[in-house]
Amino acid sequence: MWQSFKILFLFFFLSFTGFSQVKSVIEGNEFARSKAESFNGFVGEDQSALYTIDYIYSNKKKKELITRKFYKSDLTLIKETDIYTNPNENYYVDPYEVLLVQNKIYLFSIFTHIKEQTTSLGLFIYSEDLTLQSFSIVDSIAKYDQTNIVFSVSNDQQSILMAQNHPHNINNKEVVDLTNFDLTGNVLWQKELISLNAVSRINIEKIQLANQNEVYILCNYGFNNNRNPNVDDIKLLTNKYTLWVYNNELNFLKEIDLRLKQKWLNGIALNIKSNGHLSIAGFANSTRDHAIDAFFNLELDENYEIVQNNYKKLSDSELKSFLPKGSKDSQLEDYHLRKIVMLNDGSFYMVAEHFYTYIDRVYDPRTNTTSTTEHFNYETILVAYFNAAGEFIWLKRIPKIQNSTNDRGYYSSFASFKYQNDLYLFYNDFEKNVEIPIEDTENIKPLFNGRRNALTYVKIQNNGTAIRKHVNTDGNYLLYAKKSLQINEENMYLLLELGRKAKIIGLTF
Repeated sequence: MWQSFKILFLFFFLSFTGFSQVKSVIEGNEFARSKAESFNGFVGEDQSALYTIDYIYSNKKKKELITRKFYKSDLTLIKETDIYTNPNENYYVDPYEVLLVQNKIYLFSIFTHIKEQTTSLGLFIYSEDLTLQSFSIVDSIAKYDQTNIVFSVSNDQQSILMAQNHPHNINNKEVVDLTNFDLTGNVLWQKELISLNAVSRINIEKIQLANQNEVYILCNYGFNNNRNPNVDDIKLLTNKYTLWVYNNELNFLKEIDLRLKQKWLNGIALNIKSNGHLSIAGFANSTRDHAIDAFFNLELDENYEIVQNNYKKLSDSELKSFLPKGSKDSQLEDYHLRKIVMLNDGSFYMVAEHFYTYIDRVYDPRTNTTSTTEHFNYETILVAYFNAAGEFIWLKRIPKIQNSTNDRGYYSSFASFKYQNDLYLFYNDFEKNVEIPIEDTENIKPLFNGRRNALTYVKIQNNGTAIRKHVNTDGNYLLYAKKSLQINEENMYLLLELGRKAKIIGLTF
């Protein structure tokens, strides 16, 4: 077994030498899976195995949570177990979040009483062999229909934070309830945070637990007051951001209003840098159109003071490199921030994607019926690079055209992987586009519903160079990019699908 693996390793190493740092490609065997979308994808890994999960919903009383365990060495299936259980017949149970921390699976589920409609949160803890170790009700949820629940694992992998935001029972303010659990399910601490400002409604977009006592919460308190049904709400930016910094050890709460003068923020992300500082970066626009015309980023030190603040407006030449020939637009419409990729030296990549939808309606007068087709379009990728001081260095366009219908872009978009200072982007592409130079944005062909597809990746270096290559796989499998992810510093796992069959590809860097 080991000899055959070494031969496979050597083959792929020689195949990729010269243009990539991909050492090996391991292609697992086919396995059947559900088409349900909730939770589908990778949970995480331990020293020897990789874990995936599929949530299958039939009705309120019949559900499955299929957890699969694969050997990382060859991606063969070790075990397949349904970990869904209902320990109380008086409740409906809905899985809510699944986390893999320190070789154990933590399943948080919502328990709703059948008659009384009261709601609680339960925690199941499973060992690495998928055996149930413990179960407990860890919290109650007073207003589940008005509550948003978010989980975050601490950077040191020692605790799990749950944040619930909902309206206050008395005053017209928003509340964020924080509960921090240790890895046995016991509560380390709890805190009710009430906004220092007159904010009546917020949405938690991101939560970062830096350590067991320090929490960063990115809140969006913008709301759409447009009541005209003839106006497309999606095209209007309403984002208003505030950063809540809470330190439980100091019992300290600070709110930082994130705004740029006469600008609207359109995409924002939080990351902890290698020096322990918090980095905030994203896009801005001069109008309320869902578009971008500038980058911004700032950095908070250990005292929660802003020590770095940068703003970069896109030049005319930079805009034109992303716009059709002859366009006079002064902004890039329908670009969505997908990820901020931090490097060890404090520099980072900002990655966005051009995404939009449209609906075709065709009326047949013979039958007096109308057919509706919804199109999902995932197109050009935008990559920008910033140095450790947050200063803009370069901007790169990665062309692709993906169109799918009525499936919510199931096989569309891309997955990203960071290896040292390089960024890899994986996506489905039309097979002949691989032969076209990556700088050629005029002659690429669209990929429609995965026909004649090729599993493609682009390697981008921090000096701005980019190459595009094809990964050879057996069969006409499509990459499920939204569920593929980087789990560690050297391995990327891709989920491929063909009908109701699936397989996992492992890339080692």
